[in-house]
Amino acid sequence: MQQGMSAQRVSVPRAVIGALFISAGVLALMDAIGLFHLGVFIAGTWPLLFVLAGVLSLISSAKNWLWGLVLIGIGAVSFLNINNVVSFTVWELFWPVVIALIGVQILTRPARGELKKAVGSVNTSDQFALMSGSGQRIVTDKYTGGKATAIMGGVELDLRESKIVSNATIEVFALMGGVNIKVPAGVAVKSEVLVLLGGVDVKADASAAKDTPLLIITGTVALGGVEVKY
Repeated sequence: MQQGMSAQRVSVPRAVIGALFISAGVLALMDAIGLFHLGVFIAGTWPLLFVLAGVLSLISSAKNWLWGLVLIGIGAVSFLNINNVVSFTVWELFWPVVIALIGVQILTRPARGELKKAVGSVNTSDQFALMSGSGQRIVTDKYTGGKATAIMGGVELDLRESKIVSNATIEVFALMGGVNIKVPAGVAVKSEVLVLLGGVDVKADASAAKDTPLLIITGTVALGGVEVKY
């Protein structure tokens, strides 16, 4: 029974990144023994990493579909260009759009140190940051968990004015980005994050006992970091 529950906890981004690393290791091994030319393969397929990042963005937060489509478009056009399917380059078409979208993000994102405040009926959190920052402060008597996604950006979640009645779970996905979570005093924190060339820093609260509410941090961090503090 526990094995089934553990299998359900494996998120799609974690499964995809895990499969990607396994595939890279197998191909590198085949290249080392002369059965495969890894350099040629990478030269012809590297734009697909943009497509993968875009798909993961859509899966992590559908409300940020525009950025996901931009990444997919960049990867697709670059892949077709380097394989001589189309003659124009992605940079001629997409970089002006990307620069304009970054400008929109800068104008609409909260000012530094300012958090969007959700009070009362909001018991969950859902944040997404792509090449930008996202901040949220939750005030509720029954926080149950949420999602935090940071891709080449940063996410800050402040739960210090919230209460966790029993257990809550936050699923994080950080790819070349960071997630900063502030939790209420007296809450125990358990990390189940898969870390790939990154780090998770949990500053424990000495006052948290075994029978106190538990906040579980799960998900995947690749070339990024997660910090949990009180």
